[in-house]
Amino acid sequence: MGHLSVQGQKMSKSLKNFTSIREALTPGADGTPPWTSRMIRIVLLLGSWKDGVEITEGLVNLSKAWEEKITNFFLKAIDIELSDKDTANNPPSPSHPLSIALEKTQKETDAALCDSFNTPLVMQSISNLVTEANSAISTDPNTDTAPILSIAHWITRIITIFGLNGSASPDTTTIGWEGVSIPTLAQPFVYPLSQIRDEVRRQARAKVVVPEVLEKLASQPLPAASTPENMPYATAYQTFQSQIKTSLAQPVGVETELLRLSDSLRDTVLWDLDIYLEDRDAPLPALVRPVDANMKAARAAKEHEAEEKRLAKQRRLAEEAAKKAAAAEKAKVRPQDMFKTDEFAEWDANGVPTKLKGGDDVPKSRRKKLEKDWKAQQGAHERWKNEQK
Repeated sequence: MGHLSVQGQKMSKSLKNFTSIREALTPGADGTPPWTSRMIRIVLLLGSWKDGVEITEGLVNLSKAWEEKITNFFLKAIDIELSDKDTANNPPSPSHPLSIALEKTQKETDAALCDSFNTPLVMQSISNLVTEANSAISTDPNTDTAPILSIAHWITRIITIFGLNGSASPDTTTIGWEGVSIPTLAQPFVYPLSQIRDEVRRQARAKVVVPEVLEKLASQPLPAASTPENMPYATAYQTFQSQIKTSLAQPVGVETELLRLSDSLRDTVLWDLDIYLEDRDAPLPALVRPVDANMKAARAAKEHEAEEKRLAKQRRLAEEAAKKAAAAEKAKVRPQDMFKTDEFAEWDANGVPTKLKGGDDVPKSRRKKLEKDWKAQQGAHERWKNEQK
């Protein structure tokens, strides 16, 4: 293919402006590599093989956005496949708009690859197809999902042929690419747990808690046998059930407590197991997805920002407290004594300076300001005395 370029110059050893693939895939101090092998491949696929590829921040961001878009679509498709086994086995209707869109994209892909392997056009066609599928899902949650699964299987085949799915075979019957599914050991527990949480959260948000329904969900047996290998997931399942029962026994604040438990399960318990529940608007269930490097980086940035705000507030409160303490200390001084310094030689009966140290009279403008300060101190001192009573 054509040369790789960066900042308008060809990558070259002599210019020392290149990064080796090994370096790009080496984890940094935070344990995350600057690139993943999939990111590198997507960047190259977004450019024409026979032309040079300019490695710009914009192209890298485009690659990340494309990957995230496809990942999110795969997650939705997997969710559909797991929640509706009948749909997964039904062939899609050829007249369905999404079936027509898929056929159109397949023809575009074939033509593009026959046109000197025009991969940028294929990548754009795939993105457009996902946009149509996402629109159908969000517009009508009850839409026929068989065409969506067909699209997901076809995209899986193409991205696997393009080398974006590790060493998987293009003939795989699964949906998605490496890293899009939670661990196999977690699935028997986390998917049912997510469904329980969906109902708990739905009732709590609607402020219509039906104890009998939640009690039944909290009393369901473990969906799979517990073993040392899957113990963390089984424990998460049973602990959430126990917490539901405890919350239902509260005389007040049940809804608030159930929402707190739902958030804690999502943000702490499962997050610590590298699993995230992505809440969606009802009636769509939460998406069950693995925690990836981008999500960890986003949370770290958010936590860093929150910590910076906390420290800034802490400093502001400390400064305000220091000013208040200094003002209180200053208020203790009688106004008659506040100007008794070696800067002045004579004072009137109230203690306002009349002569400077050298014997000259205090200028009228200066005296006027001193009298104003004296009155302010008098008021502050009186308030201080009243506080001491």
